[in-house]
Formats: sequence, C-alpha cells, structure tokens
Amino acid sequence: MKTLKSIAEIRAGHPFRGKLNEDPDGTVPVLQMKDITESFFINPSAAATVNRNDIKPQYLLKAGDLIFRSRGRTNTCSILSTIEKPTVCAAPLFQIRVTAPDVMPEYICWFINQPEAQAWLDRHAKGTSVRMIGRDALEDLPITLPPLEKQREITAIAKLADREQRLMDQLRDKKKTLISGILARVASETATLRGNGI
Repeated sequence: MKTLKSIAEIRAGHPFRGKLNEDPDGTVPVLQMKDITESFFINPSAAATVNRNDIKPQYLLKAGDLIFRSRGRTNTCSILSTIEKPTVCAAPLFQIRVTAPDVMPEYICWFINQPEAQAWLDRHAKGTSVRMIGRDALEDLPITLPPLEKQREITAIAKLADREQRLMDQLRDKKKTLISGILARVASETATLRGNGI
C-alpha cells in the first residue's frame, strides 16, 4: 500500500484571479469544474480558451495527467489522454501527474473513482456549505497497486465500461429527443384537428 504522493506529483490548478477572462480567439483551453464529468476521459474541445500570455509554463498539462475535482458532492477525476494544444486546469481543480514508472495513470484514475477511495476522501473532506478535499488529504490517499499487467487489465475493462456508459447516455438522449418530437407532433396535430372542428 502506497500513498498517492509517493507515486505522483499533485499541484493546484492555475490560480486565475477573479472570473476567468475568456478569449474566443485564445489558444489555451482552460479546464474548469464543469468540464470534468463522470466520464473516464476529458474532452477539452468545449473548454473556454485564454491567451497564452496569461499562463505560466509550469501550469501546462501533459497527456496522461489526471484532473481531480476537489470541491462539490463528487470528488472524482478524469484523465487527459491526448493533448492537441497547450492546456491548463483552473483552481480549485488539482492536477495529478504520475511519476512512478511502474504505475499507469489510467489505473490511478480508475482507483480514485472507486467506492473505497471515495469513502476515504469523504472521511477527510472539509467544509459544510462547500465540501472540499484538501491537497494534504489527496496526497495521503492510500493506493492499492497490483502488478503492471493487472493494472493494464483493469484499465482496459474500465475503458470499455466507460465507452459503454457514454454510448448508453447518447442512446438515452436520442430516445428522449425522439419521444419529445413525436409527442410535440401529436399535440400539434390534435390542436389542428380541434381548430378545424374535427
């Protein structure tokens, strides 16, 4: 059993002062709390962008970095598997960069999101009105580390489960849209028939 800080670097996201000054022509996507969903992977394409001059180099993310939600009811993380352009995350998000050679970032992402780790974080959360996981608590999170091959097997299944969930969510949304359209058409046709005295 190891602690997260023994296998990874953990740092706070970029400390933007006040409200994020978005720039539609900016070149640097900024990941915020709303961009971190329940999905295993992060898609930064929809993130707000800022000017590169507003960012200090040490805050730039790398492929394989994990982004952790330190505030709110859910304190899960997602992985930034690929990066097409310089990207940062904004505080209060935490950036987790795995440094141990025998540890897969995908495995750590999966592990943090599991009930056991979530229960541990819940016991160490602070605040009442706004629930928060401090950096010290995140650093001290106990990590169970199986051999590398087992990590690969676990993450392969986790990725498939995540893909299945995303496909199910898409199917649900499409079904909802379809049903809504059918009902709206029925309502419109009924109103037209009544208007014609039928």
